[in-house]
Amino acid sequence: MKNLPASPNQAMPEPLVAKPASQPPPRVDDKTIDLGSVWNVIRNGKWIILSVLFVTTAFAILYSFLAEPTYEATSIVSVNTRGALMPGVDAIPQRGPIVSDEIGLLERSGELAVRVAESLVENSRAIGITAVYPLVEENESSGDNIANAISGQLWRHMSYRDLGSGMISIRAQSSSSYEAAKLANLFASEYEDLNTERSRASIVAAREFLEEQLEKRSEELDDIRLEYARVQTRNNVLRQGAGGERATAEYTGIQDRLTDAESELRRYELEAGSIRKELESTSENYASSSAAALQLQIDELNRKIADRSEQLNTAYRNRPELRGNESANEQVKQVLDELTEFEATRNRLQQQLLNETRSTGGGDFNVSAQSRLRELDIQIAERRSAISNYKSQLDAVGRELEAIPFKQFEVDQVGRKLESAENWFQSLQTQLQSYKIAEQAELGYVDVIKKASIPSRPVKPDLQTNVMLALLLGLAGGLGLAFVRTAVRTKLDGPDQVAGMGYRLLGSVPLLTKEIKSAFRGRDQIELNGKKRSTALVTLHSPWSPASEHYRLIRTNLQLGINGEMPRVLMITSPEPGDGKSVTSLNLAISLAHSGGKTLIIDADLRRATLHKLLDVPVAPGLAELLSSRMDLVGDADQFKTDIDSLYFMPAGKTLVPPPELLGSPRMKRLIEHLSHMFDTIIIDTPPVLAVTDALILSPCAEGAVLVVSANKTTPKAINASISALENVRIAIAGVVFNRHDTERNRTGYYDYSSDYSYAIEDD
Repeated sequence: MKNLPASPNQAMPEPLVAKPASQPPPRVDDKTIDLGSVWNVIRNGKWIILSVLFVTTAFAILYSFLAEPTYEATSIVSVNTRGALMPGVDAIPQRGPIVSDEIGLLERSGELAVRVAESLVENSRAIGITAVYPLVEENESSGDNIANAISGQLWRHMSYRDLGSGMISIRAQSSSSYEAAKLANLFASEYEDLNTERSRASIVAAREFLEEQLEKRSEELDDIRLEYARVQTRNNVLRQGAGGERATAEYTGIQDRLTDAESELRRYELEAGSIRKELESTSENYASSSAAALQLQIDELNRKIADRSEQLNTAYRNRPELRGNESANEQVKQVLDELTEFEATRNRLQQQLLNETRSTGGGDFNVSAQSRLRELDIQIAERRSAISNYKSQLDAVGRELEAIPFKQFEVDQVGRKLESAENWFQSLQTQLQSYKIAEQAELGYVDVIKKASIPSRPVKPDLQTNVMLALLLGLAGGLGLAFVRTAVRTKLDGPDQVAGMGYRLLGSVPLLTKEIKSAFRGRDQIELNGKKRSTALVTLHSPWSPASEHYRLIRTNLQLGINGEMPRVLMITSPEPGDGKSVTSLNLAISLAHSGGKTLIIDADLRRATLHKLLDVPVAPGLAELLSSRMDLVGDADQFKTDIDSLYFMPAGKTLVPPPELLGSPRMKRLIEHLSHMFDTIIIDTPPVLAVTDALILSPCAEGAVLVVSANKTTPKAINASISALENVRIAIAGVVFNRHDTERNRTGYYDYSSDYSYAIEDD
């Protein structure tokens, strides 16, 4: 045995210090998904996931049984999108309706909703059972306004879908299967009837207009015939004399052109009026304020164009050389420029009116009719201008004929007027007849091709669908809560977290509960060599167990520890009480003893001595008695020998002096130095770092410190605080032991042996 220092003031070698970096070392960015960690989160949160699944599924089942059932019925209508030839617009081909527009009509038509509501109420009163139709029963208190009240609620029960090929499905939903089928069929039939009425409405309006015009033209024709007879009677002598024939022929020619222009004007005006009637009956938007304002501007421009045309014609008649050479006369050029500007403005406004008609939903027929109407307006303006010009010419030629006793031209004039009137009357009759035929043939473009039948099963609530959705939502919600729980959890779950903080991980000790239950039937102590030893000493009782292998791994890592050597004096502590440092210290000491080295374990926890209970030995005399000078310093190592080969134990002893006073005394340093010459390894089990200062006071006596942390108990904050406290007293950190790791619950990496894996000599 080596000699002790002569006095407490004799210098001791400074312990080896190897401070770890204050920040975790840089790590390779691993973008792969750790499926093991994900599975751990799921397994740890299985009760949360199952609870959420149970709640959502139970709610879905309860809702499916208690919710009011909803029945659905569907009818199908066909819309003819090929189009037709509409009479009265010079046989302009009209494209058929657009299905999307028809669906918009079904969704927003107030007239259709009212008609369906009225039919529903009428049918309900006819059968005398209002309960069959919940809509009628709910609005019974509305009295005479019941149809209006129901029509305002139908949109909640109806839906429409384009099936392609011009077919539309009309779908109705209700808590009554009879009402659902009735609503679907009523909407289909009323839509068909309304479409037929509206399709005929435009033709009827045009027919009635033509009948009015035909009646007026008939009266005018009778008057012209009477006038022609009177003129023939009064003018029965042909004028004689030189020069009269030319003037008469010229006057007659102008009169013929005037008559033709007036006839064409009436025909164009009549056709324009017919088209306007059709537009008024097919589009409510045609008579909008903006469209009317545009039409007024166009009419005013037509009047100005006619006025300027008459001025030009007068100038050309007086000075024929100006035609094509208007720039020779400033006044004529100005009139021509104004005429050109007015015509351009009119064309622009007419196009704007046409575009507005399209945008306000007038339909394809309105677009084509508006195009024809614009052409007619131009023709009407031109005819009015020509009539004005012809009248001016007649006035000029008439002045030449005033002095000539001539009457025959009057007869010819009235005769041509009569012929034009008869032709126009015949044209009206033909057009009226075509409208009458079209009216009888018009059946609309909507046909009901499938009626809704009464549904036998409700579509909602669907128990199977609701349960499936509940399972999906419950699974998603449970997983989300499990991951949130893991994210907000501050306690350590696995050893990877310690390594991830940048500290050296010596090893991971599995939770011993399962092994103790399997090997010792859950007993805390067993009888061994006449002593009651703790079953937690697995390195003693089960040297081939996986837990023992973990302690051997920690021993190996320590032997390759600080500067590649095993610290001679090792202090083992923990952040807080209850982390399992005493069991870890004793199992590690037994493992070191099994390797053949003389190992002394000192219980330096003078406040809560534990090791003597695990080994079933007296607590005193021990360290406290040695430090209080009630015993001489150790003279022989055998006084601390145990029945375990190469293992020596110094109990804590008993003291009335505060432990820091004893542990920080020079005698403690001399004792450790003295013992270090007697044993290969000394392990000092100290109190927790964050609980008391004892471990920090003992740090100058040790060459390295091991920090024991507990799974599901220790927090990263506690580890950092403990390491920081130990670094402040300049003791080397040998590493961290992760204790009580539940390998079944958290499989996090290569640190773990399976709890079912063992490697032992098999019996022959």
